[in-house]
Amino acid sequence: MTVFSDDIMSEPEHVGIDFSMLKTCSWGYTVMMQESKASRYLMRVETALIWGGFSLFVLILGLWLMPGTNYSMTIIGLKTGLSMALGITAMALLELARRGLRREVQFDSARKQIRSVWRNRKNRTTLQTVFELEEVNSIFIRRRKMPQDNAVLNIRYGAKGDILEVASGEENVMRALWEKLNQDLLRAMPERVVM
Repeated sequence: MTVFSDDIMSEPEHVGIDFSMLKTCSWGYTVMMQESKASRYLMRVETALIWGGFSLFVLILGLWLMPGTNYSMTIIGLKTGLSMALGITAMALLELARRGLRREVQFDSARKQIRSVWRNRKNRTTLQTVFELEEVNSIFIRRRKMPQDNAVLNIRYGAKGDILEVASGEENVMRALWEKLNQDLLRAMPERVVM
């Protein structure tokens, strides 16, 4: 289900402080959820997940090929159960690394869509959610309850009113991003007014 693997992006255009990064593309722009330091850290975590997944497969292989092991029925049952549990864990780790850990929201003015995707360390994306601009009900900022909390920019869409988190950060940065999203939404669909 990997899509948009050939996204060509320009250099990042900072909207504000580290929390939100806007990258312009030929079809629109992308709002990155993580700052660059966190993004590099997540790429290292993806590499560790790959190593962990392959290590578990080697462990399963060693469990069955280790010389001098006992092959009685109870031991074979235990080995089978342990192999299945380790195999499922290994496949989950590898799938998580393949999908990626960095989430971003893409505003596609050419196709009139908003996409939420996961990006991996090889810069390939996996589609999580896609909806048409016509489905957007509102764009709003959830403000901080505590002084150290971040403000969160959300989009409410669809008939059920599902909510997509776009970015989080300082309230003034989220306000600037909110204004940009509203302007672009109005430009793409002049007949609609979004509050």
